[in-house]
Amino acid sequence: MLRILYTLCDVLAALFAVISPVAIFHWLLLAVNNRLLNPFLVPLTQFFTPLNASVQLFIQPPVLHFSGQEISTTQGIVACVFTALFLGLSTLSEYFKTIEQRQDLEHQAELQRIRMKRLQALQETRQKKVVTNRRYLVQVNYDFNQCPAGGQFLDQGPARQAGKPVDRDLANLTLEFLSLSQSLHYALTASQALMNYYATLRPKDPQPPFRIGVHTIDRDLSPEAALQETQRLTSFAMANTIVFSQTVRDVLEADGQSLAYKFHSMGLYVMGGQELELFRLFNAKPSSSF
Repeated sequence: MLRILYTLCDVLAALFAVISPVAIFHWLLLAVNNRLLNPFLVPLTQFFTPLNASVQLFIQPPVLHFSGQEISTTQGIVACVFTALFLGLSTLSEYFKTIEQRQDLEHQAELQRIRMKRLQALQETRQKKVVTNRRYLVQVNYDFNQCPAGGQFLDQGPARQAGKPVDRDLANLTLEFLSLSQSLHYALTASQALMNYYATLRPKDPQPPFRIGVHTIDRDLSPEAALQETQRLTSFAMANTIVFSQTVRDVLEADGQSLAYKFHSMGLYVMGGQELELFRLFNAKPSSSF
């Protein structure tokens, strides 16, 4: 509706913008009263005569005297009225355009608020799914046969008690935890305890390296597939390091715990037929308690 109004105002303003100077020009030519120009003024005179007569019905404009002749100011008043109409319609058009722009901005702002609410709701749903529909696995690759005393720090202790054994042999230990915080707590506590134990040994004493992988997987994934994924993850770890998957970081971010641990990216690796980013977790105490 506003678009129609200001378009109509623009058309009328343009019309009056053309008529007003023509009226003044015609009026000045009549004042000059050059007979040579009279044939060219006939169409304009026929157009303005009814307008001048309409004005004279309401007011009696003053008469000017110039070169011994009387010149009516009616057409000058008509030109002033047309000029005033042009200015008024232009102003009104800009007013309507301003209102439309403000309404458009308010509409866009409302749409943006609706989109933000939908995005926030979608993110909350995804975060909830990431946190609730997960299993938390930790695999330790270690030669328990070569150094059973060191293996006790990985296979026993308070942190180990929270984990449910999934797979166990002389070279690997896989545990399932109820939460990611318990998984990371075990990985950090066990690895630090083992490193502290190695520091007390002689150089010739056996100190087999360990590799720990922390992974989160969908609960719907079969135990065999979950174990294979975790084994694949752990195989990318270097000696005496802890690595975790991109899914772990997703859960940390969903819980607001990504700043509680010290880690850095190791790059992209192929796991489960897709590229996932892996991260190395450092043996540093988290900045918030479990």
